[in-house]
Amino acid sequence: MKKAGELFKIFTDDHIPANTPFKDIQDRAFTILERQKLESVAKQITINIKYDETAFQWEHIDQQARRFKRYLRPIFLQVDFVAPSPNDLLIKAVNFMKTAFNNNKALGQYHSDHLPNGFISDGVKRYIYEQKTILADRYEFLVYRLLRNRLEAGDIFCRDSIRFRSFEDDLINDRQWEQKEMLIADTGLTIFNQLIHSHLVELEKRLEDRITKVNQSISSGENKHLQIKKRGSHTRWTLPYTRDTESINHYSMIH
Repeated sequence: MKKAGELFKIFTDDHIPANTPFKDIQDRAFTILERQKLESVAKQITINIKYDETAFQWEHIDQQARRFKRYLRPIFLQVDFVAPSPNDLLIKAVNFMKTAFNNNKALGQYHSDHLPNGFISDGVKRYIYEQKTILADRYEFLVYRLLRNRLEAGDIFCRDSIRFRSFEDDLINDRQWEQKEMLIADTGLTIFNQLIHSHLVELEKRLEDRITKVNQSISSGENKHLQIKKRGSHTRWTLPYTRDTESINHYSMIH
């Protein structure tokens, strides 16, 4: 493959006279890679080549680096992101980036070994690394992309947000809960004063009453949406399925 690359350079060699016979160019090509091997490489390229759409996407991201730095980075610096685990690998990268940007340092100024990389999956590494060196712009965009995905999934939170805050952020803190009697009275939620056992017994009774009522309406035929079918000593109910048997006159519809 390396020799094939050298062979392709012949077609861009400006030192070859324009009137050079093609046979001479062929002879030169075969000195680099003999005919049989050249045919084998050509066959391998034409048959086995696969289009890497992900690589194309990352190349496009490279071209958009200035835009996402201009529009996403200021938002990124102003928003506080938190995760349930204090050792979250993506949050470590987020904090590292914020410290670097606040100190007016570009990610490219750091050695790749200094950038937190535990959040980079094996399938993505081939696009983020180039000869064991992290591509800084792609690294930054990957952090933004994963932040977005995990915010949507509820794995990372933003406490100042209504949509992306955690469930715990909607609860009162322990100090406020010390005044629970006053809070319960003020909100009218007196049910919280009921013992849990009594509450469960009450809920069980309501559930049993509703189950009995539903069964009675089915067995009496009051519920017209269900059909009773008996087979010997067994009784079961099913949902009736209606079939539209009315034919459609396509001619009349058109005219």
